[in-house]
Amino acid sequence: MIISIHLIDHNAFELTRCPQCWAYCTLFERIGIVYREDMKEAEMAAALVSEHAKGHKVELIAIPEEGFEGQIGKLSCDLLVCIGGDGTLLRGAFLLKEPSTPILHVNLGAKGFLAEVKPDQIPEALEKLFDRKYGVESTPKIASWLDGVQLPEAANEVAVSLSAHMRMVYLDVDIENFGSIQVLGDGVIVSSPLGSTAFSLNAGGPIVSTDLDAIILTPICASRPVRPVVLPPTSAIKIVPIRQGVEMVVTIDGVFVRKFPFRSELKVVASNNRTVLVRFSRDYESKRTWRLTRGE
Repeated sequence: MIISIHLIDHNAFELTRCPQCWAYCTLFERIGIVYREDMKEAEMAAALVSEHAKGHKVELIAIPEEGFEGQIGKLSCDLLVCIGGDGTLLRGAFLLKEPSTPILHVNLGAKGFLAEVKPDQIPEALEKLFDRKYGVESTPKIASWLDGVQLPEAANEVAVSLSAHMRMVYLDVDIENFGSIQVLGDGVIVSSPLGSTAFSLNAGGPIVSTDLDAIILTPICASRPVRPVVLPPTSAIKIVPIRQGVEMVVTIDGVFVRKFPFRSELKVVASNNRTVLVRFSRDYESKRTWRLTRGE
């Protein structure tokens, strides 16, 4: 998969918050467009964004999948347009230099649960953006450190799992001001409210409203009856593998992977940075939940 980025320069204006509406009344100096270059439909949608951002210069940077990690945190823009499925959105979020940059997600994926805009709605969406007629869905990212080294922040989740499904993981999970539990099973997930409808939900976790700042701890196929736990954003979680010979990995948003050796320590907290998704209606969350419950 090839990801391409367009950068569009836009005239600046002051960042303001309208006191009488839900919208962040912001306009943008610089717009980034991230899309899958191996999808003709995505390329056409990116061209449509460029066409309707009239009078703005476009710079194209192609990023091959194998060079993705080298581009993390280097994209500077005021708005990111992600064209593709939820995976494209998560990859695009990794690229942002300013993690809380607003993201407009245009759906071209199989599911696209996080998207609100279809390709044929791009002109209307851009017009609303430039007219400041939009709002945002904002949730905390998940920050983590592996043996003291900070990993990229997650929009959805940080997951600990087996690198090969042959044995059970044995994990000590210490939750600040809550207590310690042992997880014996396939792993554990720490997710944001946004990520509560992703991997965590598939593992039996709850759907948590993105209006609530929280972190969700969800065991994966635990052999003991350990239930998912919803925690305040001030909680710190420490995860330690306690059995030798079990190969594990830490995976962030299904994209960024690191080995998790015996007796290593993973610290996970809610970040001060946030995932900010552009919204044009107030019922985006109920629509997402409706689609999930229908199995779409």
